[in-house]
Amino acid sequence: MGVFATRTRVELNLGGTWTDVTSRVYERDPITITRGTSANGSSPDPSRLTLTMDNRDGVLSPRNPVSPYFGKLGRNTPIRLSLPYGSTSMLTLPTQDGYAECPDSAALDITGDLDVRVEVEADSWDRGDIVGKYIFTGAEQRSWLLWTDDGVPTFSWTTAGTFASRVNATASTRLPFRRGRGAVRATLDVDNGASGWSVRFYTASTLAGPWTQLGTTVTGAGVTSIFASTSPLQLGDAFPGDMAVSGRYAGLEVRNGIDGPVVANPNFAAATPGAKTLTDSAGNVWTLRAQAEITDRAYRFHGEVAEWPQSWDTAGKDRYVSVSAFGIRRRLSSNSPPIRSSMFRRHTALTEQHVIGYWPLEDGKGSEAFAAASPGTLPALYYGSPDLAASNEWTASDALPVLESGMVYARVRAYAATGESVVRCFMWVQEAPAAETSLCWIDTTGTHSFEVKMDAFGAFRIIVRNRTGDVVTTTGAISFDMVTRGLTMFQVELSQQGTGVKWRVRVLDFAETDRVGQGVSGPFWEDTVPSATLGTIYRVYLARDKAVGKTVVGHLAVADSLAGFTGVLNATYAWNGEVPSDRIVRLCSEEGIPCLQLTRGRYYEPNPVRMGDQLPGAFTDLLDEAADADQGMLFETRDLPAFAYRFRPTLVNQTPAVTLDYSAGEIAADLAPVDDDSALVNDVTVTRVAGSALRLTQTTGPLSTATPPAGVGVYAVDAQLSLENDGMLRDAAGWRLTLGQVDEARYPRLTVALHSPRLSLEKRKALLTLDMGDRLDITNIGGGMPAEDATQLVLGYTETIRLKEHSLVFNLTPESPYRAAVVDDGSAGRVDASGSVLAAPAPTAPPYAGVAKTYVNGTTVPVPLPPGDHVTVCLVWNTTATITMVPAGWTLRGSLTASSSKAAVYTAAAGVADSTFVFSASSKCSVIAVGHNSATYVSMTSLLDAGTDAVHEAPAYTVSTAPVALLRFYWEKSSTASSWTKNDPAATVRATQFGVGSGAVSLLATGQSVSTAGTVPVATATSDLSTGQAGGFTVALASTAGVPTDYTSVSTALAVTPGDGNRGWTVNPADLPFDVMCAGERMTVTAVSGSPGGPQVLTAVRSVNGIVKPLPVGAEVRVFTPAIATY
Repeated sequence: MGVFATRTRVELNLGGTWTDVTSRVYERDPITITRGTSANGSSPDPSRLTLTMDNRDGVLSPRNPVSPYFGKLGRNTPIRLSLPYGSTSMLTLPTQDGYAECPDSAALDITGDLDVRVEVEADSWDRGDIVGKYIFTGAEQRSWLLWTDDGVPTFSWTTAGTFASRVNATASTRLPFRRGRGAVRATLDVDNGASGWSVRFYTASTLAGPWTQLGTTVTGAGVTSIFASTSPLQLGDAFPGDMAVSGRYAGLEVRNGIDGPVVANPNFAAATPGAKTLTDSAGNVWTLRAQAEITDRAYRFHGEVAEWPQSWDTAGKDRYVSVSAFGIRRRLSSNSPPIRSSMFRRHTALTEQHVIGYWPLEDGKGSEAFAAASPGTLPALYYGSPDLAASNEWTASDALPVLESGMVYARVRAYAATGESVVRCFMWVQEAPAAETSLCWIDTTGTHSFEVKMDAFGAFRIIVRNRTGDVVTTTGAISFDMVTRGLTMFQVELSQQGTGVKWRVRVLDFAETDRVGQGVSGPFWEDTVPSATLGTIYRVYLARDKAVGKTVVGHLAVADSLAGFTGVLNATYAWNGEVPSDRIVRLCSEEGIPCLQLTRGRYYEPNPVRMGDQLPGAFTDLLDEAADADQGMLFETRDLPAFAYRFRPTLVNQTPAVTLDYSAGEIAADLAPVDDDSALVNDVTVTRVAGSALRLTQTTGPLSTATPPAGVGVYAVDAQLSLENDGMLRDAAGWRLTLGQVDEARYPRLTVALHSPRLSLEKRKALLTLDMGDRLDITNIGGGMPAEDATQLVLGYTETIRLKEHSLVFNLTPESPYRAAVVDDGSAGRVDASGSVLAAPAPTAPPYAGVAKTYVNGTTVPVPLPPGDHVTVCLVWNTTATITMVPAGWTLRGSLTASSSKAAVYTAAAGVADSTFVFSASSKCSVIAVGHNSATYVSMTSLLDAGTDAVHEAPAYTVSTAPVALLRFYWEKSSTASSWTKNDPAATVRATQFGVGSGAVSLLATGQSVSTAGTVPVATATSDLSTGQAGGFTVALASTAGVPTDYTSVSTALAVTPGDGNRGWTVNPADLPFDVMCAGERMTVTAVSGSPGGPQVLTAVRSVNGIVKPLPVGAEVRVFTPAIATY
């Protein structure tokens, strides 16, 4: 044995104490940790840890009586593995169920200016509480709270401790960090001197600063103050029922006044790892609650060892244990009994502390009594002839009895008197009794008993008797209309009110279609028995006279609080309409299992997916059912034995958590992209449990159901989902179809060597924090791989730790289908023009690179040089002066001379040393220079316009070998001109240059690509002035290598025809630029002409991703990162 390269620590929880057993871990075998879903899996497996431990002394033999671990080492012994994390301790807080707090004190009761600073290495800054003095349960004691939502910090405070007096100040921009370490500061100036208050937010790398203000100052009218509450000061989950910014807290400062004296400053870096309390320099004693921990370790696994297999070599010299530990999912999935009905489960949940006695009455037809489901409670007896398990219409329950001529008797266990008691049961009167009869009889240990009778019309009469059975109170018939009410919860509430006992009979109406969050109401009748004591309930009868007839009853329960059944209300609806993430958290809570609900901010909420009724099933099956409905990620955490659920909106539109550069060697093994059909789906049928079904198919495109080669054939999947209504089927099917239509290479596995010197320390830490659903990008792939960066989501990973090596193998899935549409978002609001195709081949002539222009009045004309490796320039001047000096490297291609003006065209290679022309006499000269890449001059023609109109011509040109680029220059001598209009729709205006003053010259340049040989006709341009001195040039350029080798930063006109119901491309300049893909080439569209719905021309910068190729007619043009309308 020895020390692993990572200084790994392995601990067993023996008798409630974590014990370090690292020295027993053999180095000869690797330590492996597997979490999440495999690259080809559909659901996560239990997390797994494997390692080999030395047992030569028999200490790890559970049956060894001389082992110090005897009686402590058994089945499902908790185990955890951690790595060192930094050089100092920090406070580690989970998303939920963990915080640190110090009690209220006079120093913390700040009512004026406040300055709060906190430094956190956050798992995510997207959403959660950070620090606050803010409790509202019981007496409202809200002071202030610092929290974030969608990465935007908010500072909240109250002036009176109440919700109504709360004031929120939200920063004007997001934090500069979405995850990782940073410091956040908020200051409140309660009186800014302008009859108002001001809140400023700041960020820094640490608490030491320097601080940079975040966004603008937030102000409000009126001087304010902070309520001095009795709440403790809490770090983390400070708002009851909310979540915290999880991660590692380095320190906190709370100051009385802006830059004022410190009143709280816990320094967790100086704390002892494992300590549960800490005293700061201000004297505050901080206590860690629940899952909060001070540690200098990073946990990689929490699980349980189910068995301790003993092994040895043939010589008997080496004895060892091959440990396979699993996350809690394995135990919870192994032979776990099916979860009962929603009503049974909720009444028996650990959270329902006020339920004293509970009899579900869901027993089968052969039962001899009704089993009790509450501790220490006897079964309920039945007499007469009830029809057991006869009614199964209510989905929140298993089959229930119809009383007919039967009765139910339940004995309640003894419990402490609280002054309140309630009897409740489900009741459905299907037919009225023949005559008035006893419906419910309640005996108490106090002075009175209470009976509710029901007559043939469904009306109630309440009778109160003393201990001797004498009637002391009786009501007349109270119309409750039980015969027509349908499904109800019948309830009798008793409470001690001074010297009397108040009783209330209540009927709560509900329907099978009701959903969670929906209120319940119904009639009630109440009165008070004077001079009475309640005591407790000890006996309940249903239908004591055995004559209620066709009345269904069930879920008889007794509680010691009037609010004892508050948590049961939604179970009455079988949790219909519940959000999947809420269902997962609730199911875990009912089982006493921690579950972290990972969210991203209210900007992405509420989740529109709503589930149907929760039916009986195994615990993990119900968890998976909820995850399937939402298509989120359910997995086991590594920080503690718990589940975590990442609901689907948190997966969309992510920024990369880690970016790896393939060319820099940051990936350990060769990438192996796969173009297979393992994830391919083009035919989806989704069936709603107890509902309808819907089918969607992809009938067009390369991954369609069409027979190859037009498509790939049929790849069908069926899914049965728990959804609230049939209207959700289309979205559910559409999302599954979207996931199955990802037309890109998969990278099922990616290996990273954390011990590699090519990885920086920060990148290694970032890789170790990657978790399920996080985005991982791979850049600079090259080597014949796809040109685009590979954007992936993490499904799972295998971590291997050896003596000198530490590696991670990530299981990945493409990220692209998780780019969801966001209204009015410049990058996430691009709807694809599906079906749009090229109407003509994309030009492969020398690509246009740039343009420059100038106007000079004098004898020296410096020609500007635009981008490109070839420059064509047209000079026009208002005299017949000659050019006395042509700079080296320039070649005259043609010229024109009018009566008192001249024009000339020159070409040169880019980078010429000199571009200044010298004239024999001072002239007014207009110049336009056009740059191209990979170009060579072919020939040109010229034409002097002899007419007097304002329409000027550039001559026709015969193209013998295509493709070529044509440049056309139009010029005229005139008084001051102000506009040109080209009349050739195939050409694109490159530049215009207007002269200044009398006799000046004006110049227009256009360009176009010609893909096929033939004669290009004469082109015209119209100016706003007419002159007799005008002319035009047509210049042809060809690629030096047929197809250019570089299109980068080159604008090309692409003719497209729309598809998808004539949905065209946006012509709104505010929507530009955006990227498109065509045949694997990525381009940036900078302009769009033509009306949507008809032929359009996209002006695009080509070869953004380095792909250079001819693009044929019919090639599909798609938005590069199209938005998906996610449900």
